[in-house]
Amino acid sequence: MVKRWFLSGLLSLALCVPFAAQLPPGDAPPPEGGPVAGREGRVNRREMGRLYLVQRMREKLGLSDAQTLKVMDAFDAIDKARQKHKDDVMALALKVKAHLDDPKTPDSVFAGDIKELKRLRDDFRKNLGELEERLLAIMTPRQQVKFLVLNRELLGGERESRSERRPGQHRNGPRGRRFH
Repeated sequence: MVKRWFLSGLLSLALCVPFAAQLPPGDAPPPEGGPVAGREGRVNRREMGRLYLVQRMREKLGLSDAQTLKVMDAFDAIDKARQKHKDDVMALALKVKAHLDDPKTPDSVFAGDIKELKRLRDDFRKNLGELEERLLAIMTPRQQVKFLVLNRELLGGERESRSERRPGQHRNGPRGRRFH
């Protein structure tokens, strides 16, 4: 029941996103409670992006209602894995900074830090690969191919190699900055 309600909310939201995209650029007025601070704003943008992606997948791939709910669950799991990895790396970074601040820290400790960082990276890549396989398993083979094409369309700018760009052309816009 809750998932059906959420799905209907998703579809309603999908109708609002194209309208919001046509609004003139500029700063949005702050919400009644004051400006959205810090992490909440990022979470809301991330959630909006995920809902947009699911809606695009629903349109382009012809996902059923059941598939759409499973895809949403898969994206939740992927986001949780990414957040956990980010938190683990930040905790390790704090530990490494403490080691760097102590001039008496032996090289063997730094070797252990590097080993831990590699382990975190490898575990994350393995986990993410498994989660992506679960996402693809939700779809038919035809939908999988369409998904890979859609993924390339949506993320194509980020995957563009330096050799494909003109000299002086930055990867992420005129300033070369990346905003998430």
